[in-house]
Amino acid sequence: MMQWFAIHRSNFRSATILLVAALVAGCQSAGERLIAQAARSDTCAAKPLRSFVGRKADYPTREALEQRVANKSRLRWLAPGDEILADLNTDRANVVLDENGTIKNIGCF
Repeated sequence: MMQWFAIHRSNFRSATILLVAALVAGCQSAGERLIAQAARSDTCAAKPLRSFVGRKADYPTREALEQRVANKSRLRWLAPGDEILADLNTDRANVVLDENGTIKNIGCF
């Protein structure tokens, strides 16, 4: 009887973990899923720009970063408090700044 209980308890645990994972995955919004997909495929060519992460976003850094982008209209600078998902465009590279004006992330969203 104890062996039967241990097997079913193990199956119950596995089923519970799968159910929780499915529920968490279902909680993502369409925008979040689109952003995740864009990050995987690098739709905005952000990967080469990530070498700027950690640098102060002063004028020379901004100029150097903008020179690496083929089309400057495909680049958006985001300061703390700026709305990120209001204008979702996964073909645009977004440069996210922290409170000190340091580049903390560059991504497609």
